[in-house]
Amino acid sequence: MPSLGEFVPGYNGTLWIALFAPRGLPPAVMSRLREGMQQAMADKDMRAQLQAQGVELAGTPERQVTPDELAAVLKQDIAKWAHIVKTSGATVN
Repeated sequence: MPSLGEFVPGYNGTLWIALFAPRGLPPAVMSRLREGMQQAMADKDMRAQLQAQGVELAGTPERQVTPDELAAVLKQDIAKWAHIVKTSGATVN
């Protein structure tokens, strides 16, 4: 069986992790969640542990990925994976 890269020339897959919240979440709650994540990601030990596991952090303590930037990545990935699924002929049964 060919690898995905052989089946879909130019394929590049990246696993990413993000924090999502339901639509309509009160702004105060969203702000607290964002602040908590920013504090966690600013912690040098936390960053070192993640990097030791091979995690490439998208943001820096000074500049986190914005919700609009994450939305753009999500939109791009949905389009990419939809194309890959369609090209492969995969189906859900």
